[in-house]
Amino acid sequence: MRRMFLTAALALLASAGSAMADGTVIRWDNVAGKAQDGVILDVAGITSSSRPFVTSGGRVIFNLNSGTISIYVKGLSHAKQFPTGASGPQPIGAYLGPVNNTKVGTIVCNSTSMGGVAPTAVDTTVFVLKDGTGSYQGFIDVPDGCRQYPEDTAFLLRTPPDFYALPGIFQAFGADRTIL
Repeated sequence: MRRMFLTAALALLASAGSAMADGTVIRWDNVAGKAQDGVILDVAGITSSSRPFVTSGGRVIFNLNSGTISIYVKGLSHAKQFPTGASGPQPIGAYLGPVNNTKVGTIVCNSTSMGGVAPTAVDTTVFVLKDGTGSYQGFIDVPDGCRQYPEDTAFLLRTPPDFYALPGIFQAFGADRTIL
């Protein structure tokens, strides 16, 4: 799994060619869980879970020219004991279970309305985590705001917006960002 992700990531970087020097690839070297308990965060109108989550790592690479995105998430799990939940009891350190393992990656352009441009969110197609770990490789349409303000681009890992259980909430985000 990890080798497949690294191969896809290298292909993504290679496809960027000389454009990489122009700030056309955004890389997040970690996918971090939303750690605050009982606090709901808002990123451009997308809310977080009130429950805390942790990961044991991950990486996201997004090409602003081609729309290619590669996501790897490792070990997304509960950071607090929950006696009940959509999938039954959820002990600390447990993976999300069958209800909450369906995810989308969301790129948020202009996440802070930089330059007076309203935020725009674009989702990947749905993918599944198994035991908190999974990957996705694909394409998304790149809004102009991402190209104009790559430093104001965010990555969120969330449930699909039309999902019946906890629709559209994010549980993790891209951290340790580099613009190449």
